[in-house]
Amino acid sequence: MGLAPGFGPEKVDVPDRSATEQENSPAASFRGAGFISGPAKRKASELYAENMAIAHYEELGWPVERLGKPYDLHCTRDGEEKRVEVKGTTGSAAKVLLTSNEVDHARNPQHTVDLYVVGDIRIAGEGYSASEGRDLHFKDWFPADEDLTPRNFDYSLPLGG
Repeated sequence: MGLAPGFGPEKVDVPDRSATEQENSPAASFRGAGFISGPAKRKASELYAENMAIAHYEELGWPVERLGKPYDLHCTRDGEEKRVEVKGTTGSAAKVLLTSNEVDHARNPQHTVDLYVVGDIRIAGEGYSASEGRDLHFKDWFPADEDLTPRNFDYSLPLGG
């Protein structure tokens, strides 16, 4: 598994899977994030991933509040706070799309941010029902420069006279 520099396996929760299941997983091909066409399908994928993340943290004893912005989930327990950014994709969990605000928020030393990713989500039916998926949980996530690829830039137009 390719991890960010200084981001060791002790900070990643990966559910136990058989060797055959891992080899046959779409994630084994290291496809990127799936681009979901249409806002309704995208919303179904995001909601499904958030629900999986909520179940994960509640199972660990964290009460969870769904926020949406500036991050997805707010968890508090015994005076401790954890902020969670959740990503859901129909592609593998090899790559996810982040906004500059999400990166800035995760890099802020004033708080702890986890990244919870659900890949290989299946979207079906007219009601866009989401199912399946494989989750990865990155504790104390800090996106390093070398792990980020710029996809868009703001360009200030020169205003001539």
